[in-house]
This record gives sequence, C-alpha cells and structure tokens, in this order.
Amino acid sequence: MKGKILMLSVLFITTSNLEVMAQKEKKYTELKTVTTSKIIHVPADTLWRIISHPNISLWSTLLDSTEYFGEEIFEGVPWSKRASVVNSKKHHESHEDLIFYDDSGREIKFASTKFPGFIISNETHWKVIDNGEKQSSLRTTTIMKMKKFQAFFLKKTMLKAINKNGEGIFYDIMYYAEKGKVSPSKASRIKELQKKQLHK
Repeated sequence: MKGKILMLSVLFITTSNLEVMAQKEKKYTELKTVTTSKIIHVPADTLWRIISHPNISLWSTLLDSTEYFGEEIFEGVPWSKRASVVNSKKHHESHEDLIFYDDSGREIKFASTKFPGFIISNETHWKVIDNGEKQSSLRTTTIMKMKKFQAFFLKKTMLKAINKNGEGIFYDIMYYAEKGKVSPSKASRIKELQKKQLHK
C-alpha cells in the first residue's frame, strides 16, 4: 500500500513539474541545444558519484556555493531543488529543479532559471557513459531558452557564454575526478573568497 502511495506521489510531483515547464515553454523560444562529450580517465561509478551529488560547487570554479533542499521525488534522492550562487556578490543565482534521475543509467536532468530570470531559462542533461574499467565519458546537453525579444539581441553573446562555461565545467570535473582534488582555478577562487571573508 505504501509503495502505491509513494509511486502516486512521485507521479503527481513529476507531472506537476512537467506542467510548470510546459507553462514556461509559452514564454520562451528555444535558442540553442549544445551537446559536448569528453573522455575522463576514472570508472563510470566514480564519475557518476561526482555528477549526481547536488553540491556541484565542491568542484566548479563557476560556483561559490550550492544549497540543496526539497522533498524526495525519486527513490534514493532526498532532495529535489538546488540554488547555486555564481559569485560572492550574489549577482548571479541559479535555481534548479530535478526533473529526471536514473541511477542505473547514470543520467540526471535539471530545469533551471538563471539570472536575470525574466530572460533565460534552460535545461541541463548529464549522462555518464561506461567505457571500461578506468575510463568513462561525460556527455552534457544544454537547452538554452530566451524570450524572443531578448534572444534577438543576446543570441551570439549567450552562445559564447554557454561554450565558455562548458569548457570550464569539463576542466574542473576532469581535474577533480582524475586527481581527487579541486583544480588550480578552483583552489585560487577559494583563496580569493577566504581573503574577502577576512576583510569583512
């Protein structure tokens, strides 16, 4: 009986999330879908543990902090939302909803609204592919959406930003996964933030 209730709850929440996304679709026009894949020299399970962890600010140079919260919507996942601060002044803050999670298939998807929220909305898909004992591939797909008016003026700028951010993310992930510590860029960023805290 409990199993049926849980399944119905998951179905209801997932359906609600999809309905919210459908409503947002009316406000945005698809700008671009960017897919990138990189080989990383660690087992797929190791890489998946990094990707599926909600606190991606642990390794990402682009993020200063990540908070994760929300009700459990997929079995074994005790959180459903996360908010990431892109810099210490909180100029850029990303609010993400977990919309798909497949532990056995090593795939996870988020829908997010990024600053400024009235312009940009996107989905990020992460897929870890097993290439053997000590090698795996990470495939990311970003579906970026904007209102038609803003897209007309900002399309080229946003596409450059997507590609630049993607390069930084892959660098940080590869370094963290293969060496077991944050990249030099992330380490430098942490020192910079610590200095700011001391001056407060």
